[in-house]
Amino acid sequence: MTRQTSLVVGSSLAQSARTFKSFLLMSMWLAAPCAVLAQPAAAASSATFADGLSITPQNGQSSEQQIADRTACEAWSKGQTGFDITQPTGGVTPSNYTSRRDQFDRAMVACLEARGYAVRIAPPPPAPAPYSPPPYGAPAPSATYKTAPPAPYQPFHVSISGGLSITADDGSENFDDGGLVDLGFSFFPIEVIPIGLRVDGSYSWYGARDRFLYANNAQIGHQEVYGGDVDLQFNLGPYNARSQFYLFGGGGWYRERITLHQVSGFGGFCDFYCGGLFITGTARETTPWRDSWNAGLGWELALTSYSKFFVEARYRQIGPNDSKESFVPIQAGIRF
Repeated sequence: MTRQTSLVVGSSLAQSARTFKSFLLMSMWLAAPCAVLAQPAAAASSATFADGLSITPQNGQSSEQQIADRTACEAWSKGQTGFDITQPTGGVTPSNYTSRRDQFDRAMVACLEARGYAVRIAPPPPAPAPYSPPPYGAPAPSATYKTAPPAPYQPFHVSISGGLSITADDGSENFDDGGLVDLGFSFFPIEVIPIGLRVDGSYSWYGARDRFLYANNAQIGHQEVYGGDVDLQFNLGPYNARSQFYLFGGGGWYRERITLHQVSGFGGFCDFYCGGLFITGTARETTPWRDSWNAGLGWELALTSYSKFFVEARYRQIGPNDSKESFVPIQAGIRF
């Protein structure tokens, strides 16, 4: 009985030992991958290329550490050589670019090797070519300029203008220069022919000089001239030119009306009251329609496709030579 009990106990102990050994081996097998995964990853040791340098970490530096070391070495090398890698030309003159860049690279190598890196210098980039102007007489590079489109063809035009009318010949002794206004129409029937017909109506006003007033026993007076011209106009440029000169001339018909006033400074009844003086008498004389001729020169500049600014001057003679009145109107206006 005692022997049988001892055999049973011994068998149980042996089986328990085998089970514990199997459990221990299983635990070690499962724990091995976890231990491998728990180990920190080693920093990459492959070479990196930056600013012409091949940099390989020798002490397992992390990517963040490599960036910090390179930035610190760039600042130190700049202070040693005066070369700024962040500038297009290094912050130096083109003639010093190669030598300063070589000094900068050697300073970077010394700094990075001291921090645990293997560094190899790549061939430096060539210095940027300095600007040199083209030689004298060489053709300039072609350029494209925006030009306004040509003005569309318009056969009819209307013009409004005003300006100064200068008295000439004998008329300048009797009347001062005066002002004028003008309304005109022009017609160019064929686009390719620079000849057109124009009709202008004008009104001008001139103050009487003392000599004329004294000869006519008057104290205040003026002359009005009104009428019109029928002219031919010859353009000196193409019809759609933005700026051009032109010639014009022809004949017309005008009337002249002279008004003279006798005034008095004494009180009493009168025909009209003017500036503290009483007009005691008025005389008016109007000539019949008289033939005239004129010739002039003008210049016009296109403002838009449908409007032009113009300036022109002409010589106008009214009446025959023995009783002529001569004027030189100078006017500016807009033509639509």
